[in-house]
Amino acid sequence: MHEDLMLVKACLRDIGHPVFTDNYYLALPWMLPSNQHFVVHMNYHFDRAMGKIKERGGIGGLIDQKYFATIILNKNGKYVDGSNLDHYQARSQLCHDKAIYDRIE
Repeated sequence: MHEDLMLVKACLRDIGHPVFTDNYYLALPWMLPSNQHFVVHMNYHFDRAMGKIKERGGIGGLIDQKYFATIILNKNGKYVDGSNLDHYQARSQLCHDKAIYDRIE
């Protein structure tokens, strides 16, 4: 697992910030340097399913507001916390098993 994550880290050097990733380990500051980090707490998805209100609509709301410059998801992920990534364009190449989405300006 460590070797795979180090390969992903290496190909994510030149991404725009702030960044959101659905991989909890990649969200850690020493894995993805960024001016703002989004390490989602363990109960986040349970809270959302129970209808708890999150500031600015949570992660999905921030995505819809085009807050993140880059979103990194597992290669099959295209739907994040209620957002369908309408304001983002997928890069043509995967970063190992991760899809990189850049904000459409």
